[in-house]
Amino acid sequence: GILVDFGQEVFGFIHLAFKCIKNSKFSISYSEMLKNGVVDFRKAGMDYRDQIIAPADEFTWNSYEKRALRYLFIDDPDLEILSLEIKEYGYPYSRCGSSIGNDPAELKRKIFDVSARTIEICSDDLLNDCPWRERTQYLDPYSYFGSMKRLFGTLEPARKFLRQFARGAGNSAPMPMCYPSPRNTTVIPDFVLTYAVALKKYLDLSGDIETVKECFEVSERTVEHFLSYEDKDGLLSNVPGWIFLDNSFDLCRKGKSSGLNATYAGALNSLAGTAELLGNHEKAAE
Repeated sequence: GILVDFGQEVFGFIHLAFKCIKNSKFSISYSEMLKNGVVDFRKAGMDYRDQIIAPADEFTWNSYEKRALRYLFIDDPDLEILSLEIKEYGYPYSRCGSSIGNDPAELKRKIFDVSARTIEICSDDLLNDCPWRERTQYLDPYSYFGSMKRLFGTLEPARKFLRQFARGAGNSAPMPMCYPSPRNTTVIPDFVLTYAVALKKYLDLSGDIETVKECFEVSERTVEHFLSYEDKDGLLSNVPGWIFLDNSFDLCRKGKSSGLNATYAGALNSLAGTAELLGNHEKAAE
């Protein structure tokens, strides 16, 4: 077949113009790395490829959804490619030249470039923790809010990200699962607790009181939901849902989780700090 290397991770719509010399049925497969020298389109139970049926003729094909990849493989060696492009799609950041600083060291420049590129391809309609699969609203991106501000001089994608969580939660407590979710699972406890931490971090970086006021009630309601799972020691115990921090077969996922309780403590501290900054001293003390 035909193997294409784009030289780096790309994220966008595939645009392919091709000519079939005969009636053809072929697949376009995608991966971020080669496995034993070939593209492996199977990842986390997914079939990460597009399949095309075409008679002998010239055609233009555009992918239905955005694809994340470095490598692309077409399993028809007789196909004539007329053109192949990735139309990248994401938030229109402008990099801040001053963020690199005055240090001319090549390594430092590469680190800044890779960091900026990573955030760029993870900023779709919403923020993603990676472009490949976890497309929507996982809370990992809060960890790069500071980098976003320094590299691009904006926190607008972070504001949109947090407001979307609050709107999507509605009256639910805790906040429902983001996409994609495991079967029969509706809540990731550590992620919904992390929302309070993300909101406080956003406030510290932006000073945007109005957005935080809008989202605070959802954050407060979500964290307070877990009070009912505290044991006599004040620790969370036997919390239902998918505890993502313990997503390892080597760890016991039942009973008390140190990672989840650390996140809980962080959420409570963040709620208190946010309430204080919003002028609600009684709630902060509580």
